[in-house]
Formats: sequence, C-alpha cells, structure tokens
Amino acid sequence: MSKTIGLSELERLLRFKGTRILTVTIRTEPRLKAPKSNPLVGRLVKMETIQGPTGFSYERAVNRQLEREAEPTDIVDYFRAIQRPWVEYIPGTPLIKHKETGVLYLPLRPDRVLQTQFILDGKEVSLEEIRDYLYVPPAGSGRQGTEKVVPYINVKLTNVVQIQGLRADTIYTLRGNNA
Repeated sequence: MSKTIGLSELERLLRFKGTRILTVTIRTEPRLKAPKSNPLVGRLVKMETIQGPTGFSYERAVNRQLEREAEPTDIVDYFRAIQRPWVEYIPGTPLIKHKETGVLYLPLRPDRVLQTQFILDGKEVSLEEIRDYLYVPPAGSGRQGTEKVVPYINVKLTNVVQIQGLRADTIYTLRGNNA
C-alpha cells in the first residue's frame, strides 16, 4: 500500500520508542569539491535509497563493533559519544532537532545503500560522469577506534522523499519532496 503524506504526518508516524529498520529515499545536493568554482553547484541532485535502523544507541553500536574486533585477551577501550551542543532530543521519538534553527533530523545507521541516482539539470547521469566533481571524505573511523566504521547519518526530515518500515507494508511518499 502506498500513501502520500505531509511533513507533520511523518513527524506523527515517527513517534515511537525503540529501534526500527527503515528504508528511506532521500533527496540531497551532494557535497562537491571546490564549491565556489564547481560548475555543478545548484545543478546536481542525489537521490539515494538507504536501509538501516533508527532509534538505536550510536555509542552502544560502536562499542559492540569494538568488542567484535577485539581479541579474547584484549581489554576493550570503550567509546564514549560526545554530546553535540546543537542537538535537542525529541522525547518519544528517534528525532533530533537543531536547537537554533528548529530543523528536524532522523538519525539513521545506513547498513545498506539500495539505490543511488544522480540527476544533473533534470537528467540522470552516471557516477563516472561526475566523480571528479564530488567531495570524497577521508577514510577511517575517526574517534570510533574501530577497523570497520559504524556508519551514522542525520537525515534532514525535509529531504525525505519516501519512507518504509513505520506501519506494516505501507510506503509513505512525502508531498512536495519528489525529484
């Protein structure tokens, strides 16, 4: 079943406790190299469908990964997440809000990327055609101290195009967020 909803309805559907596996299609402008001189600025859109849990503890996920990677005789140096000063947690939901702007985000651990599509000036292009213009973040796990990175992203709620996993077999499409 498919249903078109607005942003306020999505916020209502995200009122739950615990962890849920979601499939989310998001529409963003990808980060580009040299944004002041990059000819793709404002012209390139990335549509990506990702799957992963929300409502989870990032700190626990990193510590479980550290334990998996440790030898039986190792003493694990546990990870402590830093409280981000801009984040306000919304009780009864996995959502977080930017304290100053009020923008809502859905924290997600993207375990699988199901589809990625790039659209330049309204036409689909391949990654190979635009690869040289895209920013590539440095490799590594940063503060996590893990060999395998535990991914974590905050999806701006206004970037959500479709979401699955909130109610039975319903696919929710957000009004006005299509490519």
